[in-house]
Amino acid sequence: MIPRTVSELASMLFIPAQSITFCAMQMGGKNTKSLGKYKGLIQSFRIKKSTGKYRLVFKFRGIVKKVLVAVSRLIQRTIPVSEHSLAYEKGRCVKAASTVLSSHKLICAADFKDHFGSILRVQVQSMFESHGYLPYMAWLMSRLCCVCHNSRDFLPQGSPISPFVANRVSEFLVDKPVLDAFPDAKYYRYSDNIYLCFDDKSVNGKQTLDKLKHVIGSVVKWRMHKFKVMPYYRSQKALGLVLNYTGRMPRHEYDRLKAVLYNSVKDLPEARIQANRLGFLDTDTDAEFVLKLGCIVSYWKQFVTETQALKLTTLVEAINEKANTSNC
Repeated sequence: MIPRTVSELASMLFIPAQSITFCAMQMGGKNTKSLGKYKGLIQSFRIKKSTGKYRLVFKFRGIVKKVLVAVSRLIQRTIPVSEHSLAYEKGRCVKAASTVLSSHKLICAADFKDHFGSILRVQVQSMFESHGYLPYMAWLMSRLCCVCHNSRDFLPQGSPISPFVANRVSEFLVDKPVLDAFPDAKYYRYSDNIYLCFDDKSVNGKQTLDKLKHVIGSVVKWRMHKFKVMPYYRSQKALGLVLNYTGRMPRHEYDRLKAVLYNSVKDLPEARIQANRLGFLDTDTDAEFVLKLGCIVSYWKQFVTETQALKLTTLVEAINEKANTSNC
């Protein structure tokens, strides 16, 4: 059911209408000297990237966060997404994405640069209108989804709404033109990544990416980078996995993890210090280190062979036993 009035939206969110309009005013920077100054409900941070540049991230508190979480759940319930979106949605994960992306003769990949920040409020409003929202309600929903910051009105990174809205806006603006341009490809999006998969060896990867860039540029002004052509006879790397036959943990990552586990069995404190120094894990205590190692192994077990999984599990059990013994 699509809310047609603010009262209907309030009843669906179980939040007073006054709180919804107040949140919309804060997201738009209304009645505040600058965004994020009103009781610290919205704060912006600059996080340094590995490239030396900075990423703008927002943090939401109090009633604003409560409203955004409720709106996020409403969007997920009322606006479905297609099978082309592989990230964020319920039941969709890296394992499922690796299954559909693996075993292709050619994978052409590209990334949207600063994807959330590139999506403008007017594009979000148009997406809501395309799903049956009345113009005023579409405006209100887009106002709740986007922030006005430094004269730009865009989808903020750090909002609980942004991943789900990004999926739906991408589907509304980009999917049909790409599908029309590449009828023989299997097309998928994972977060800000686009994948075109082909089972025909004769497809020219460079020409495909040039055409993709032109198609995207003809409908939106989102910048693209990290173009990759991955034929079947080379390592097809995506999602942090090797996808040539099935989703597998890269060999160098497996060897690195196994080495850390071996070192931890021999000398846990020294292994933790070395892992911190090399940037493998950032932990303050041995207990935290052991816990995070267990989580890492639990994740990677689904992407290795049974023999490799058994080795990793055995090492983690030995580390836990040693840690428990040292605590006694």
